[in-house]
Amino acid sequence: RLFVQRQHFPAIRARLWSSILTQERSLHQPDPMQLSWLHSSILLKPAKHFQSVRWPTSRQITMQSGFNSDDYCQYDSTWDDEYENKPVKHKMYSRSRRNIYAARDMQEFRHSCKNLDRDGNGDCSYEKGSLINLKFYKGQLKSSPDNIQIDQFADFMGRYDWLEMTHSYIQWMFPLQERGMNWEAEVLTKKEIQLFREDKEAKRKLVKSYEVMLDFYGIRLRNKDTGEVERSSRWKERFDNLNRNTHNNLRITRILKCLGTLGLEHYQAPLVKFFLTETLRNNQLHRVKQSVLDYFIFAVLNKSERKKLVVYAYENFRPKEDFVWGPRKILENGKAKAKVEKEKVNCHEMRKEQSRREITPPFQVGKQSQQFAANGYDKPFYMAGGQPKAQLRKPKKQKARKIKFCMW
Repeated sequence: RLFVQRQHFPAIRARLWSSILTQERSLHQPDPMQLSWLHSSILLKPAKHFQSVRWPTSRQITMQSGFNSDDYCQYDSTWDDEYENKPVKHKMYSRSRRNIYAARDMQEFRHSCKNLDRDGNGDCSYEKGSLINLKFYKGQLKSSPDNIQIDQFADFMGRYDWLEMTHSYIQWMFPLQERGMNWEAEVLTKKEIQLFREDKEAKRKLVKSYEVMLDFYGIRLRNKDTGEVERSSRWKERFDNLNRNTHNNLRITRILKCLGTLGLEHYQAPLVKFFLTETLRNNQLHRVKQSVLDYFIFAVLNKSERKKLVVYAYENFRPKEDFVWGPRKILENGKAKAKVEKEKVNCHEMRKEQSRREITPPFQVGKQSQQFAANGYDKPFYMAGGQPKAQLRKPKKQKARKIKFCMW
């Protein structure tokens, strides 16, 4: 806090200008609100207004305990349940290294996918009879301007040059609730999404389109029920194409959003984990890594799966002090907690196994017991039906104790 007096006003003004410009230069984009406040409150007012003004400094941090200044993002709700009963106190000027625009875009997408299974009769576009995307997937319309039917798109598997150079088919194959580069394609409506989710044939064709694009990226769908994916036979060639043409990152983001919107949420997490493994563990796809961390992870609608992906990314990210896609304190504590729980389970299983081996039923006097004693066995084990077990335990032979005498 600074108390500005009249004779110090020019120096304070220069100091504020340099401080704000330094902060804005580090963020690569000026903040118009702060600059307009500076212009209206400092430059256009006489010096008599600044005799006892309390100025907040840029080093003042009043954030919630548990959040790091680089970890916290107001557009990420993945870890909200970790701080349900704690009020969030924001910094006056956050300098997070995370891509805020990507976080906001993913948050808007997740919010747009809420309550999609409810009745959408109130949608104005549905009242006008606009079900263009659903009619396209039913084979009643062709895409524009490519003039392709949905059943013909499967024939383009392996035509990598056409899939790479043509940019107008992706909006038809994977429609969203937002506009794309092809203005002749229509956006999804709420009622259209509801009908698409209930149409098994349309979803089957969507999976086929998904397989065509996976093959284009060097990936193969291994299990259609779980969505598990793996490398294809031509993965090296296709990975090189992904590194050369970064606009495919936008296409993959659109595909993930479309899968979550149209009822194939279980396909999202396996694909994202595949890209995390290739970028963080196998050191492949170095030009896809940033998009995986900024966009792909947070396109997953299932919050529990999204948490697992963030934890998986944190475990394989190097160096860990540069990880800004989740609160490091929570991730470290969660990892330690999981390790402790695993040790507890292993210890409990070992004790259970040991007690199972040591427990012996009460000794029953009779012919069987005399027979076991005659054969040199210890007390027999008896099962529920009174039958002795096949494997019997012999008593351990005690070794004779040897006493050594030492002469002093």
